[in-house]
Amino acid sequence: MLSLGGKGLPRLYGAGDPGTALRGGHSRPGTALFPGGTLSFPGALLPCAGAGRAAPAITAGSGGGVMNFLLRLLPVLVWLALALALSLPLLALGVRWQWWGYQLALPLLAGVALTAALVLALAGVGLLLANRRGLSRSRNRAILVILLLAVPLGVVFNYGLKAGQAPVIYDISTDWDNPPALGARPAGANEPQTPGQVAAAQAQHYPGVRSLRLPLAPEQALVRARQVAEQLGWKVQTLDSERGQLQATARTFWFGFTDDVTVRVRPDPEDADSARLDVRSTSRVGKSDLGKNAERILKFLAAMEAS
Repeated sequence: MLSLGGKGLPRLYGAGDPGTALRGGHSRPGTALFPGGTLSFPGALLPCAGAGRAAPAITAGSGGGVMNFLLRLLPVLVWLALALALSLPLLALGVRWQWWGYQLALPLLAGVALTAALVLALAGVGLLLANRRGLSRSRNRAILVILLLAVPLGVVFNYGLKAGQAPVIYDISTDWDNPPALGARPAGANEPQTPGQVAAAQAQHYPGVRSLRLPLAPEQALVRARQVAEQLGWKVQTLDSERGQLQATARTFWFGFTDDVTVRVRPDPEDADSARLDVRSTSRVGKSDLGKNAERILKFLAAMEAS
């Protein structure tokens, strides 16, 4: 037998010697037994090869190693989730505040969203593993990651659904036979679309967008239209009482995209005591408005009808 003595010097014992490492079937730390016996050090116990036996390979299971690594990674995922959760709204609001353009923000948003989805999936696996092993701290960290990313990813997912369902149009009107005229628009803004480009898709996806008859004189209806527009947060640009027309701009919440809106009020040809109201809303940028213009018009019509 070879063991480490109390002063760090090696001592050799044969089988059956008084200094053997096996006493009462137990190994003593700091001793080693050869062959076919036990190799031990303080805090460790390793089997050794005996005659006619191959030494077993000492390897960690790859699956267990990955799972342990994931649990150790959870504190990092918490900080990463916080950064991603803040980045998603910040990239959009940065466009609204004119810190950068939407051409830069949109690709970055896509990358951040994909990274956040991956982190969320890892946190889900970590949560299942922590529950199985009864690790409360790891479980709480995984839950925190999920809570940080669930809402911003839900918003992005909702916009993705809208993009997949909405028609690729950006100009909506209640009257395409004689659409309200748009006011002055900045250079580089989208060209107004034509009835042939829009009317069929609009009728299919937004059948509720149609002219509204109001039991008011046209002058009264126009005044009321201005009040409702301001209540909805639109910025009124011009009000032409003679033409019965209101020009305004409206901005989307996250990116602050500016859309041009025209409200037109005329006497109802079928009822002299009523007014006919038409609205047109057009996006300045983008090939699809994700349904925002139709949503804006419908909200305005509902508010006018309720007044």
